[in-house]
Amino acid sequence: MPRVYKLILFLSFLNLVSCTGNSGKESGNAMDVSSHKKPTTSPTIKLVLGIKDDKIKHLDLNFIMHDSLFFGTPFKLSDTLSIDLMSNNSFLILSDKNQIPIKVSAGDSIYFTASEVTGSIVVRSSNKQNNEFIQFIHEVTRKYGALFPFILDLPSQQRKVNVASNIILVEKEINKLKQDRLEFLKVYNENYSMSDIVFEELQRFIELATINDYIILYQNNRRLLEASNLLTSKLIDVSSNAKKIGFQGSFPYYFVYSNLVDLAANIPDFLDSKAKFDNSIAYINKHVDAETKDFLLSRYTYRAIMNDIISLDQSSKYVEQGMPYSNFLKKKVIMLANKQQLLANDNYFNIKSNKSLLLKNILDAHKGKVILVDFWASWCQPCIAEFPNSNELLEKFSDKEFSILYFSIDQDLDNWKHAVEKYKLNKGNSYLVGENNKFIKELQLKSIPRYVLIDKHGGISDANAPRPGSKEILSKISSLLKN
Repeated sequence: MPRVYKLILFLSFLNLVSCTGNSGKESGNAMDVSSHKKPTTSPTIKLVLGIKDDKIKHLDLNFIMHDSLFFGTPFKLSDTLSIDLMSNNSFLILSDKNQIPIKVSAGDSIYFTASEVTGSIVVRSSNKQNNEFIQFIHEVTRKYGALFPFILDLPSQQRKVNVASNIILVEKEINKLKQDRLEFLKVYNENYSMSDIVFEELQRFIELATINDYIILYQNNRRLLEASNLLTSKLIDVSSNAKKIGFQGSFPYYFVYSNLVDLAANIPDFLDSKAKFDNSIAYINKHVDAETKDFLLSRYTYRAIMNDIISLDQSSKYVEQGMPYSNFLKKKVIMLANKQQLLANDNYFNIKSNKSLLLKNILDAHKGKVILVDFWASWCQPCIAEFPNSNELLEKFSDKEFSILYFSIDQDLDNWKHAVEKYKLNKGNSYLVGENNKFIKELQLKSIPRYVLIDKHGGISDANAPRPGSKEILSKISSLLKN
């Protein structure tokens, strides 16, 4: 499975402090533009960052959370934060080199501190059983590596091989890794006496991680398996084993089955054709249990809409009406339809005038000025964290020909409007833009926050400008103002 595939599935981080989509190369705490935090009245959890002493204040705590038709919403923890859950139980993924899953349930408080000895991250849950789960996952991950890896580096047990016979050798490695993890679980349980429920849950978690390793191994070596007429039998094996394990309705189960559907439908990277979409829907309808089917049908339908494979009004043909995720899909389709209608012909909708304008008209209104364009969204915490710095820039250059344009990629109009009010952004310079906007495509916008500097003559001076809080941006703006 190519590395890009893993990024798409998991909205993974390009580095330990950056969260990007697809293949973006922007640095910093950038949020994937294809993801957003769903406003909801669902159960909540609380994340609490420990005392910001010399050890913990340097920690970069970035996460993704399974809470939508994507595999995760990326966010950064800089203080105490309450977040909503899609269901009563979910998973956060700590996006560091260990990629540790953190099991959470409604009402939990999760505490993050730093070890006084090593300075490494320590995680504790107020939920006793979830805490047992988290502590073991920490230990087994440190010893044997990530169970559901998604950072760029491909684990050895998922690697490509040169000849089909070597796939058998890697399968043995995967099975050995599973046995080592299960034996470690057994010894750990003897020492710490975890509850039977957690012990059984961790066994299934390890089993599912093993199946996922097999699936990605087969995807990475698809051509060899097809040439040897082995792909079909491998697909049957992993599908059968996944059904036996259970763990339905959870992040790992959905993740494994999405990888499985991609393997069956020959989607190694992007869902890029109607044929592949049809194959994925057919496989889901034939082989997947009801609860997981709702998620997968809704997910693949949404992917097809976003990739212009089917139209918005065709979505109801592919999902089971009245199910939780299909209802969520319906809401997202309505939001997309409203936004596409509002932003037809690459218009930019202004919150103050309540009108849509072309980009040329917006720039003409700031002719002769240096402009910093800020791409952001209401769900992007790193974007929001830079707003005070933007205000400082405006104050510093208040007597100069300098402006900041705020271009939001939000899908929900109310969320966008609320955020503009809450963070006191300049309404006259705040615009909502479409995801398929020509300017966004030209910039190859993959992640936010993203900043673009435009000179006095209307030309792009820096398409990947430094953040408002950086020292570099001051010198760049000053230089452009002199020219």
